[in-house]
Amino acid sequence: MADAPGSGAAFDHAPRGGGRIAAAAAGLCAAAVLALYWPVLDFDFVWDDRSYLQHSPELKDPSQWRVGLLQAATGESVFRPLALLTFGLELWSGQSGPKTYHLVNLLLHALNTALVALLVWRLLGQDSPPRFRGTTAAICGLLYGLHPALTEPVAWISLGRFDLLMTAFLLIALELEIARPADSWGRACAMGLLFLAALLTKETAVGFLLALPFVHLALAGPPGPPGPSHLAAAARVWSSHLRVYTGLAVAFVAYLLLRLVALGPQLGMGRVMARYESIGPIEQHVLVVAASLAHYVSEAFWIGLDPAPNRVLPLPVEGLHAALSVAITAGAVALAAIAIRTTEAGRAPAGWFLAFLTALLPVSNIIPAPTYAGELQIASRYLALPLVFVCLAAGSLASNLSTRHPGALKFLGGFAGVWLVACAVAVSATIPLWKDEGTVYRWAIARSGESSWRYLYINLGAYYLRTGDLAQAQEAFLNAVKFPPRSAALAGIAWYNLGNVEAKLGHVAPAAEAFRASLALDPDNLYSRAGLAELERSQGRAGSAAALLEEGLDRLRAAGRSHPGRGLLHFRLGLAYADLLRREEAVREFNIALQFIRDEPMRVAVEQALQAVTGVPHGPR
Repeated sequence: MADAPGSGAAFDHAPRGGGRIAAAAAGLCAAAVLALYWPVLDFDFVWDDRSYLQHSPELKDPSQWRVGLLQAATGESVFRPLALLTFGLELWSGQSGPKTYHLVNLLLHALNTALVALLVWRLLGQDSPPRFRGTTAAICGLLYGLHPALTEPVAWISLGRFDLLMTAFLLIALELEIARPADSWGRACAMGLLFLAALLTKETAVGFLLALPFVHLALAGPPGPPGPSHLAAAARVWSSHLRVYTGLAVAFVAYLLLRLVALGPQLGMGRVMARYESIGPIEQHVLVVAASLAHYVSEAFWIGLDPAPNRVLPLPVEGLHAALSVAITAGAVALAAIAIRTTEAGRAPAGWFLAFLTALLPVSNIIPAPTYAGELQIASRYLALPLVFVCLAAGSLASNLSTRHPGALKFLGGFAGVWLVACAVAVSATIPLWKDEGTVYRWAIARSGESSWRYLYINLGAYYLRTGDLAQAQEAFLNAVKFPPRSAALAGIAWYNLGNVEAKLGHVAPAAEAFRASLALDPDNLYSRAGLAELERSQGRAGSAAALLEEGLDRLRAAGRSHPGRGLLHFRLGLAYADLLRREEAVREFNIALQFIRDEPMRVAVEQALQAVTGVPHGPR
């Protein structure tokens, strides 16, 4: 960072000159990100990408856009219609391969990086020389764009899109907040609309609302020691932005109403809220939040090589992990408090740091992030928004040091240079690990704890099954069933997959044993039931197959549940009835199956079976 006089953070400074330098700094940051991440354009779909972009018929069909956008099949808590619309537009335009989706994510990250650089440029104020402002803005933009934690949202299309797009809307809101400080209703409406757009992209945008009061304090830099006068000064700062807060509050209420209409009285949070009981007593809840915050603080300030994708926090949190989590979290807050109390130069950076901490609260498992039993999510992609405030803190610190401690500024600049090189090396090493699902899952297994291994081995086995490597798939599923089940449903899925691959290998007895093990753990696993019934049919026991399938359908009716596999049960039951020469019942089941099945190849199979029984073609589809 160049050694030059600066003014510190000033809320009312907008640049009047040096526009070319600002554009050059932003362009440099965007270009560096594009160059570093360009290889991701050749990568495949991974993990949830297939759920959103390949196995979501409602999202792929424009005529079902309401269901596809408002009721995502990937989870009841997902209400992100604006982000899903970007997927829908790409799907509706015929984009079936991953390249276009990767390109959009990459361009979003490049845009966000450029916006961070422009924010720092504005933050430094027009009293700072353009060269100093440009250099500092470029370094801070690169600190954001090259941070290893953001490799996950760039390389992971589906889940990364939510965080990247949400951050883009909120960065534009911050740009508006710094560029046009007057508290007008026009600015309040614009901020509210951007905040609503961010919420409709991902619900954790609420962290912006929590962070904004600290943003305003950082920009204003209230003077004086802590005490009544200090609190009064802070109150004056906040009251000067009352219209903006009103606009954001109205936007938040509008979001809740939209969510209520789309998802019902529980706002789609039923399964999420049910996780509270699994966490344990109140002290465990506190430790969970502290451990989550400590993880994010550590990841933001420590460069780690190839962190596990979709990282989780095993439960319960105890022992050394608990002590370290509390110490790191308390230490971070204490350092910010000391900076505010003891140094005038430290108040603005500390304010930005507190904005960073508060922006983390929605992703720190205060409301449990939904995942499998025995763990909670603490994924790297959740840092996409909070890291913005760290970079703004760095810019604010550079501005303050430029007038008070030029020597320290040179040291900070040198440290930032080394840090950026280390970041680029870490990102370069991590990017290839996202190239395909086999690589991702093997990497995740190597870097994750035992709590995640069962479903990671299931995912790895599914990848091998999809690529036709049955031997590797069998090995992966055998590994999956070795570990103690975190839930009966997950264990049932593991045994079902093992049975499925054993059946494909022609191993009838091991396949039947695996399907029975799955049903013993989870009698509602329809796919295990259908698989076992098909094996019974193949062995000439159509009556046993029909009994299995009838029981499965009876359980569905008794529970009053819908299930995407229901059509498969009716299809297989029709085949069993056809084997038993119960022609009318077979026709009835085939016709019911066609009401539920949307997969085109399976519909063709049902129609062929129906024609074989009736002797009459089913007709045009």
